[in-house]
Amino acid sequence: MTSPSQSPESSPAPHDASVPAEGHPDIAPGGLELGVHTFWQNNRNALFILCGLIAAGIVGKGVYSHVLAQRDIDAGQDFAAATTPAALKAFSASHAGTPLAAIADLKVADAAYEAGNLAEAATDYQKAADGLTDFLAVRARLGQAMAEVQTGRLAEGQELLRTLSSDATPYKSVRAQAYYQLASLASEAGKSDEVQRIGDELVRLDPQSPWTQRVFSLRSRKPAAH
Repeated sequence: MTSPSQSPESSPAPHDASVPAEGHPDIAPGGLELGVHTFWQNNRNALFILCGLIAAGIVGKGVYSHVLAQRDIDAGQDFAAATTPAALKAFSASHAGTPLAAIADLKVADAAYEAGNLAEAATDYQKAADGLTDFLAVRARLGQAMAEVQTGRLAEGQELLRTLSSDATPYKSVRAQAYYQLASLASEAGKSDEVQRIGDELVRLDPQSPWTQRVFSLRSRKPAAH
């Protein structure tokens, strides 16, 4: 018994592997490559521009870093070459706002203090302190305080010294010196109780400090006659 022959209309159509299945156009072999190629053709100009901008940004950052580094080197050389107060003042003016400028101000203030130009020194110390941090800032404030006291601005100088002596910083040497200066002023004013109190504070701060020993010598003095 023979089976009935199938008509061409009832035979299933052969599947062409090069044509993606309906509803899944991206899973046919070569579909991803075709999509990328199409995207590239439609957007290659924009991609060229984007790549150019990225490259320019990388180069620009490198150039900027190089310029900054070179500027720091040049500033350091200029600072080293400034060996007089006038040159240091000029350096500070041309590099305003930088740490080196503030250090230049501190050196100018030291020179003025040593020369006895105390009012100028007080101004320069304050300027330096405003631009410095850490130990150098504290040192500048101490210089300012001493200059203020010696120019007759006693209240301003003492206030700075009290601030320095009570400042909870690791710079014990500066705090101890501020305490001593306060004790010395109290001794000159005949305030023996104040000298005693400051000595006790110094012992708690640093009993081995030479400034502590100096306050002990103040405590042994007789009050000045007034």
